[in-house]
Amino acid sequence: MKKSISIINIISMVCVLAIFPTNLKSENPEWMYFPELEDIRGMEAIDHYIYLGLAYPKTGIIRLNLENLKLDTIDPAMVAESFKQDSKGNVWIGTPRGLWETRDKFIINKYDRTNSNLKRYSGGDLIIYEIAIDKYDNKWLGTDTGLVSFDGVEVEFFHHPNKFISKRFTRLLLDIDGESIWIWRNENYGGIMKFLQGEFINFDTSNSNIVNPRIRGLDIDDDNNLWMIGQYILSLPSTGKLIKYDGVNWEYYDMDNPSLAQLDTDSELKIDKEGTKWFGTRKGGLIKYDGSIWAQYNTENSGISGNQISRIVIDKYGNKWIATGSGINGFPALEVFREGGVLLPTNVQDYIRERGSKAPVVYPNPAQDIIRVSDVVMSERKFTITNILGQVMLGGEFYQEINISKLPKGYYFLHLEQFHLSFFKI
Repeated sequence: MKKSISIINIISMVCVLAIFPTNLKSENPEWMYFPELEDIRGMEAIDHYIYLGLAYPKTGIIRLNLENLKLDTIDPAMVAESFKQDSKGNVWIGTPRGLWETRDKFIINKYDRTNSNLKRYSGGDLIIYEIAIDKYDNKWLGTDTGLVSFDGVEVEFFHHPNKFISKRFTRLLLDIDGESIWIWRNENYGGIMKFLQGEFINFDTSNSNIVNPRIRGLDIDDDNNLWMIGQYILSLPSTGKLIKYDGVNWEYYDMDNPSLAQLDTDSELKIDKEGTKWFGTRKGGLIKYDGSIWAQYNTENSGISGNQISRIVIDKYGNKWIATGSGINGFPALEVFREGGVLLPTNVQDYIRERGSKAPVVYPNPAQDIIRVSDVVMSERKFTITNILGQVMLGGEFYQEINISKLPKGYYFLHLEQFHLSFFKI
């Protein structure tokens, strides 16, 4: 019996090692910050990279390598909203000027109006908001002119027969079998549709329990259940914002839950490998639902720097990457979170020390009420603020930010243990 138990233990250890490589570092902080990566329009976790489409002030398509936390530039000028990987390992990027195919960090093909039929009827470039790749490696594109399929050569457009339904498809999601495409439409009353075998199927009060078809967050769990965030109707207070569809039945989650009250049609939804739902909200921070317990991470009880989350993705290690708070130039910036510590195949402590040896940035600068320091991690630190005469105007300890609202307008110096920085109060 003891030998059997030992063998089982060894097998269990091997399984754990197969899931989490031995070089992963778990003694890391739960929150890390990248305030220079901001105004994120598109984000996706693919292999050991986080792909980002940045709009301002550093416009471009980049990727963050999780093995060394270094940045690769794919294109320094283009903005992208969608990234998907095909069966060959190539990453496809949806841009306002067509579809790009990349291998590693290099662009190998650009498909646009000049060399393909990926173009509007008027001849202009398609704006590609979302990409889905099916099991045959066909690319399905959510564009400003409808649903488009592309197999590398042939292009086919699919338009809903109802001319009053918007042709602007901003969200696509393939189900587990890779046969059906769920579509979210970006319009006042948006809606959810299913595209199957060349036909559009609308879901509304005529064929489902959806009382209002305005949908935002969408994701599918391992059992092929579709989860979505719907709009709350004041006239129907018992209607929940979180909706589950198993292919037959629609299930609503009760609005009495205070965490659910934070969800709205601007909320993001992602499901991790354990089936836990993660919601990025507009005002309530990051919300977690594991099937029985709700938890909320906001600026009052966690290291998150803002309660408004515009993007969320989950990488292969279970880290949650979000766009939130205020970066160096005031736009939502990149942060990463994992309960128990960020888990990466790199020595994060070395990266933190390397970043810590370089002078941080005070932002925003100029500032009116609050200043922050561009650290990759937050920690309690002593500070002193002096004016140009060397007089101490403010001092103490800070964690995330310093309130300077009571300082007179002027030029100031921020003294930390290692660095002496400066900023304008306006």
